[in-house]
Amino acid sequence: MLEIKDYIDKNSVTMENELRNYLTKTVYPSNIDRISFVHSLGVTVCPYCNRNYINSSEEKTSAQFDHFINKSSYPILSVSFYNLVPVCSSCNHAKKMENFSYSPYDDSVTTDQLIKFSFDLVGPNYLNNTKDIKVKLKLGVSRKLQSNIDNLKLQELYQLHSDNVQELLIKKEIYTDEYQDQLWSEFRDLFGSRENLQRAITANYSNPEEYGKRPLSKMMADISKELGIIKDA
Repeated sequence: MLEIKDYIDKNSVTMENELRNYLTKTVYPSNIDRISFVHSLGVTVCPYCNRNYINSSEEKTSAQFDHFINKSSYPILSVSFYNLVPVCSSCNHAKKMENFSYSPYDDSVTTDQLIKFSFDLVGPNYLNNTKDIKVKLKLGVSRKLQSNIDNLKLQELYQLHSDNVQELLIKKEIYTDEYQDQLWSEFRDLFGSRENLQRAITANYSNPEEYGKRPLSKMMADISKELGIIKDA
């Protein structure tokens, strides 16, 4: 004779699976306009790596949707907009079922508090040879982010962008404070603000609120500030 406990356990599992299937296969796909969702967030670059565009046109989006907290373990969260993060295919594939430390929707800690980019010169010919430049990711307020960096292999991937750091090293020699002052004096009306002048020099955004507009903005801003090409407001 089937024990009452076994009966309850068996039916609980059945009900749990039925709920999971209903949420993930019925409710989730039919209620999300992927393009409108991405447009509403105003994000055009993957928030996990800040390396790849996740552009959306009127008819198609290149973004994939990561369930920040995996939907297999927590199916009820599969239909929560706050658990859906539009990311690039590389990050979505790398993250898989891993749970990350910080969600891009968490505004209690800023990106600048979590991580800083820097670099090392490991050879004398760095202005001509990008192999003489090593990009570094330095953790800020929490070591928990290390697992995220390891899972996405960001330390290795950012070495591919040592040429961008090399360009900044060259620009440091060209755009001295005096030269920037001269450009600002002559083209004030064209630039409109010092921030726009700095964006023209570095070819990227330096405001943390705009890191999601262009790939590598975080790295370029951090290293530009370290070199003194741009100044903190």
